[in-house]
Amino acid sequence: MYDLAKQENIKPNQLWLDTIPETIYLQDLRKKYHSKEEEHIISPVIGEYDDPFNQRQGIVNLNLSTGGNTVVFGNADSGKETLLSTVVYDIMTTHTAEEAQLYLLDFGSEALKIFKESPNVGDVVFINDVEKLSRLFDMLQKEIRDRKSILSEYNGDYNLYLQKNKKSMPMLVIIINNYEAFSENYEDDYEDTLQMLTREGIKCGITFLITANTHNDIRYRLAQNFKQTIALQLNNEDDYYNIFEKVGKKRPSPIFGRGLLDIIDGQIYEFQTAKICEPENWNLHIKETNEKLKEKNKTMAKPIPVLPNRVTWEDVENSFTDLATVPIGIAKKSLTAFTYDFTKNLIHIITSKNVEDSIEFTLHILEGLKQLKEIEINIIDAERALQAKKIDLSDTYNHLISKIEKNSKNSKYSLCIIIGIDKFLNEIEEDEFAEMLKKAEETEKYSFLLVENATRLKNHEYDEWYKDYLMGDTGIWVGNGIDDQYLLNVDSNGKDIVNNCGISFGYAVKQGEPTFIKLLGMKESGDDDE
Repeated sequence: MYDLAKQENIKPNQLWLDTIPETIYLQDLRKKYHSKEEEHIISPVIGEYDDPFNQRQGIVNLNLSTGGNTVVFGNADSGKETLLSTVVYDIMTTHTAEEAQLYLLDFGSEALKIFKESPNVGDVVFINDVEKLSRLFDMLQKEIRDRKSILSEYNGDYNLYLQKNKKSMPMLVIIINNYEAFSENYEDDYEDTLQMLTREGIKCGITFLITANTHNDIRYRLAQNFKQTIALQLNNEDDYYNIFEKVGKKRPSPIFGRGLLDIIDGQIYEFQTAKICEPENWNLHIKETNEKLKEKNKTMAKPIPVLPNRVTWEDVENSFTDLATVPIGIAKKSLTAFTYDFTKNLIHIITSKNVEDSIEFTLHILEGLKQLKEIEINIIDAERALQAKKIDLSDTYNHLISKIEKNSKNSKYSLCIIIGIDKFLNEIEEDEFAEMLKKAEETEKYSFLLVENATRLKNHEYDEWYKDYLMGDTGIWVGNGIDDQYLLNVDSNGKDIVNNCGISFGYAVKQGEPTFIKLLGMKESGDDDE
């Protein structure tokens, strides 16, 4: 009978489906089930489920757009990071950064850092990135406030906004890998903040995906904000009862990446996590994918704003248009480029405890000022500081006087930099300098920048030019000691003045109001160049 059936190519109907294999790949699943992404629906494929009672199997989508926050439980060897990697990879290969942006808090093996170069990934945060973590939570709170204001015109409905409005408001997906480590290190600082973000964020297109070893690792109050649950292999069998209602005796097979979930029609199914590719090709495949996506997509996810170790022109050049908007660094509080107006007054000062620090900072500013073709820069170097720097912008006093006297309406605006004003005034008469300033003021085409030690500059406070032109409550201070000087009048009431901030920091003082700044180009001694 068997031989006859074989000869006639007759096959019996299979009474049940084959079990889901231990290894399945993401792209194979998409092809098998003809899966296609929908615009603005962030629903990554994570695996394949098995429903033996109804003899069916299907693709598992983790719908973050409608399902909300998700928690994944599993022991250390259960495959949590594989699942997270699949989520990240599927989102970034099916949606642009205009639709979805991810922020990865990897407090586990830090394997997620390989995705940092993806256009969809704003940043990756590790356990010791204290400032970056703080800035991320600040950014998310501000994002919620801004989005609520916008969505108020759409009945507070994020999905309605996406349907009616062409302007981009990407879904933000925040992944916290190894919540236990986060809790141990930061729960006291961010427990209430995280509670608010997971509660309010989902209404504004901000969703969280976290992993934990057991359900006891997440406080009950926070767990209420997570509506989607996945459980991989757990060390304690009783934990399945605590995670799922009516789980009964259903348990996942002891296979890496195998688990239970209740995100499909409310029933509990066993599923297998999909992998991205073969383990030996992992690094190369992800890096190549990142590069292809960067070439294809112009929009990049917004990075977490943090102060760089050293501020470069590339960090601030977008704020630079003319002499009235010269970037001098990044404001520590706002983390935005801070610009200084060198045209508003006739005389400006860059000062510090040590004149060498003022000179070094001035040279960094000069690198940008030289880009202004419509500005003429004149330098009188009384300190002879530029000789070793091989900068050929130096002028003599008599040459400068001649330029000012011949100045016409058609000539360029000029910035005159005097390095070492104290030594400079020892070489000429005070009256001559005052007369030069008066003529320069009349032309309305000159600004002067005095670069000097604070004590030496203060010694000239009774000079006529000083009293006429120097603003005692406006200027730039470089490095330590702003609380120990009497040159600049600084209103420090209620302000956090850092007196020993190091030479890479300083203050821009405007009408007595100080702004704490990470200064352009400056670095602490011993710091490596970036």
